[in-house]
Amino acid sequence: MSATAVIIQYQDAFDTFCDRRLVQSMYSECDELMDRVLLTLHGEEHARRRAMELKLFRRDFARHYEKEVFPATLAATLSPYLERGRMDLPEFGCRVNINLSADSARREAILREVAEGNAPDEDLPRDLLTVLLANREEQGMDDAMIRREVAFFMQAASHSSANSMVHAFHEITRWCNEHPEDRERIERDQLFLQRCVHESLRLHPASPVAWRVAECPFALVTGSTVQAGDSVMIDIETANREAALFGDDADKFNPHRELVGRTPAYGLTFGVGVHTCFGRDLAGGAPPKSDSAPELHHYGTVTSLLRNLFAHDVRPDPESSPVLDSATQRSNWASYQVLVDENKTL
Repeated sequence: MSATAVIIQYQDAFDTFCDRRLVQSMYSECDELMDRVLLTLHGEEHARRRAMELKLFRRDFARHYEKEVFPATLAATLSPYLERGRMDLPEFGCRVNINLSADSARREAILREVAEGNAPDEDLPRDLLTVLLANREEQGMDDAMIRREVAFFMQAASHSSANSMVHAFHEITRWCNEHPEDRERIERDQLFLQRCVHESLRLHPASPVAWRVAECPFALVTGSTVQAGDSVMIDIETANREAALFGDDADKFNPHRELVGRTPAYGLTFGVGVHTCFGRDLAGGAPPKSDSAPELHHYGTVTSLLRNLFAHDVRPDPESSPVLDSATQRSNWASYQVLVDENKTL
């Protein structure tokens, strides 16, 4: 795919994300999985689907997920690795996040019971599959479409979070080797650990670029003109490293970075506008404030996962070097062997 225009400046990228004359086109060749899933919808159909599914991802649910669902799932997934004393981080990350995102039971029977007044609304699971089944007629969704939506959700939730976790561990490990004064703080100060995660998310967005196609002729914010059908590439990775916003060392990991204005620490990694990633609060947590209470703050699953791993003294295996994934152009890890201790806990 070739782009008519490439957007690299942060504010230009922000404005381009918000321009509704540009339609999502990154997955146009993946209809088997992506046909009419939320990410590829546009206009009124997208608005209806998003409004329906957004109920699942409100911040109150993200907190419930982090405090109630996450600990039990993590404990069950982590246990065999602790017994072995070692793990491959990418494999573990995918496994734990798939377990977190998977819906393993049928929902139609529960929905019928509630609809017939034989069970209270509280019995309904708060998950994507239930929401889709409850709204299938209103949304015009058949079984195949529901399967694609659930499959896409699981793929996005598991792989993106897993890669983000491994990148953050790598960056934090390198930082602590060079700044040993922060090593103890990583385990003691969860707000600081979240700052480290957000800094890594800025440097390593799950999708380094975003693709859009113009619906009509118009002038982009950069002044370039596009015609209907022209492709526009938003270079998120480059925009997230803009020195004017993130400092002269913007291409380096620095959890002590001072931010300009209201720019989020993770930059444009989760996108903005109508296609903002639903998983932003769930995976990344709430941006910390100067008066955030550590015991009440919502940290997100990536930070919580790393906190638990550091509590078990996770560290690179000195006998096995990390291996980059050569099957993708994205800078992800194919293998990252680490050691863990079963008896060391928070």
